[in-house]
Amino acid sequence: MAYSHVSYAPGASMGRARVSFTSQIVAMVKSVYRRLANRRAVTQLVHLDDRMLADIGLTYEDVRRAQAAPYWDDPTARLAGAVGKHRRH
Repeated sequence: MAYSHVSYAPGASMGRARVSFTSQIVAMVKSVYRRLANRRAVTQLVHLDDRMLADIGLTYEDVRRAQAAPYWDDPTARLAGAVGKHRRH
């Protein structure tokens, strides 16, 4: 029969809490970085003409709406919704 190691040392749970807190901070930094990268990518779409945007299922207005999204929103999520909306019609 195998037993898992359980530590009853004082501060053992603090170590896990520190790791958990650090993991949360890292995840938050990654999320902010991803949103900034996505916002830069959406900005590049403004330079495409209407035909090129139509090829990827977007309109110029879709791109502008995504850019106008609040800073904390990921504009690519709005664009994905716009593409889905255009494909259904």
